Amino acid sequence: MGKKLITIKHLDDMYKNGERELLLDKNSIISPGAKDYAKEKGIKVVYGSLQKTEVRNEKKVEDEIKSILLKDYKVSEEMICEITKNCLIKLK
Repeated sequence: MGKKLITIKHLDDMYKNGERELLLDKNSIISPGAKDYAKEKGIKVVYGSLQKTEVRNEKKVEDEIKSILLKDYKVSEEMICEITKNCLIKLK
């Protein structure tokens, strides 16, 4: 499996969602432009695995789920609440 390329667009979306930390694992690579953008915007780039470096809280996960469903899938707010609730139950 190939590596995931992290671009300025990825970081811009993160920044707009209030995220200020990017976790890069061994399957990710960040473009030079994205690295510069992260530095400009104060986004901390962390190299390592999710289990070791980041504990996600429910609110952050919930916000990410909502953002993806609204932007990428045009899902209604009502349906988003139901989907988010089910996702959080599965994550526990």
